[in-house]
Amino acid sequence: MNAQGPPQADLCADSGGVDERDVLVLLPEGWYAVTYRSHATELYRDSRPKLIINFSIESQDKHHGKIMPAYYNVADLVGPAGDGGRFKALPRGSFFRDFCAVVPGQHRTDRVPITRLTEFTIEGLVVTVRRDWDKLVIPDGALYSRIKRMRPLNR
Repeated sequence: MNAQGPPQADLCADSGGVDERDVLVLLPEGWYAVTYRSHATELYRDSRPKLIINFSIESQDKHHGKIMPAYYNVADLVGPAGDGGRFKALPRGSFFRDFCAVVPGQHRTDRVPITRLTEFTIEGLVVTVRRDWDKLVIPDGALYSRIKRMRPLNR
């Protein structure tokens, strides 16, 4: 690591033939205009239900179009895990609160209309992941970014 901290350049590897969701991207931390691209559900470590939302960076700079994931805990999966999977949100969870801030109205936790996110331009808070699941430090060359929060763009 240099004196100014980790490198802030885009460390995205050549993604020829690789699923764009598997490519690690490192962006400078901060709020970015993003749009919803897709979502998936999975059981993390075989037991913890997760929602992964893939956003596209909409800023008009070198980061435009990059895919940035957001990871949220959910109460349960409804049906099988996978692309476009259904889920039940935690009523006091980060996803449900973020979603309600972006999409106006009352929403049920078991029927969150997640694809309504396509109707809005959202601001996503991009943060750098510096520690792994076991709290071990991630080396500079393997650092990556994710979206931690979302809010309406015209806030």
